[in-house]
Amino acid sequence: MTYGTRLLHFRQKSGFTQTQIAEKLNIAVSTYNAWEADRSHYKIEMLLRLADLFQVSPLDLIPEKAAVMPNHDSPTDLSPLTIEAHLLYTELVQSLKQVSFLKDAEIERLRQQIRQKDTELAQLRQQAGFTLPHEGIAAL
Repeated sequence: MTYGTRLLHFRQKSGFTQTQIAEKLNIAVSTYNAWEADRSHYKIEMLLRLADLFQVSPLDLIPEKAAVMPNHDSPTDLSPLTIEAHLLYTELVQSLKQVSFLKDAEIERLRQQIRQKDTELAQLRQQAGFTLPHEGIAAL
């Protein structure tokens, strides 16, 4: 099976028309038609979107003996090894973003707890009649 016949197979299996796929990918119908006819090939990013649409692994869309199309500025190398490397890289970047987000969220949660405790402490001081030169750490 070629790239195009694989696209055709999974598109038909998914029940989409070429027009529907083109609309979902925000591309011209003629572009998608050229992919199915093996007149042109898509880039790795589009492969991932197609796999998502068809609910298959990106590797399912790649022929057993994939031709490598070198273009280092814009990755179009659709060999299975390149796809796996790209998928791993994408997964790593997403994981790092999630860790960074969680770290930032945890820091903000701790800051809010400190502000809350500082406010409670100031209220207790006021109730007890204490005045200290230090007015807490609300600047966090």
